[in-house]
Amino acid sequence: MADKKTAIVTGASRGIGAGLVEAFLHEGYNVVATSRHVSQSLTALPRLVLVDGDIGKQESAANTVEAAIKHFGTIDVLVNNAGIYRAKPFTEFTTRTSIPWCRPIYWASFTSPSSL
Repeated sequence: MADKKTAIVTGASRGIGAGLVEAFLHEGYNVVATSRHVSQSLTALPRLVLVDGDIGKQESAANTVEAAIKHFGTIDVLVNNAGIYRAKPFTEFTTRTSIPWCRPIYWASFTSPSSL
């Protein structure tokens, strides 16, 4: 199946991520979709592989890459759409509370994609 391009989409279970999965499939891409519970939101297809996992964890990133290579033989596009939501008003964040809170975001946004 390496004759088609392959896209990995993180944060694929809903919203923009789910829309991107649909658009890539419509354009003829193979897609590896990942989020914490993507298999509860989407249905696997011959050109759509689902990987449940927290992309902020290195093991999940490795599993996603392995799934792309195993099923499609290539990775051509990475869309890092994963996000984290913390239920707290913006005005209540301080330097003390936001620095530790940012570490998972830094890992998911900068370190994890470089692991792919």
